Amino acid sequence: MSESVGWRKPHRIIFDEALRMLKVNPEEAVFIGDSPTEDIDGAKGVGIHTVFVASRFNTLTELEKCSTKPDLIIQDLEEICDKLPEVVQSL
Repeated sequence: MSESVGWRKPHRIIFDEALRMLKVNPEEAVFIGDSPTEDIDGAKGVGIHTVFVASRFNTLTELEKCSTKPDLIIQDLEEICDKLPEVVQSL
């Protein structure tokens, strides 16, 4: 996506283009990512619901060090299967 629009996350153009391609409004979308700045701040900046998933690159400790507040925090991608209905209900 970055290559096709000429910008990288967290620039809003990336998220706006994804929403356009999916034909959904920001409040209808959920973005799952592991970067507090690039993923969570970027998506929240355009009004997309966010899920932070800890990774070896960005841990919960890293998330706690910044002011970023995702809508949901999960430990791994397997957990999203159980938690996604919670996020979808909030849409």
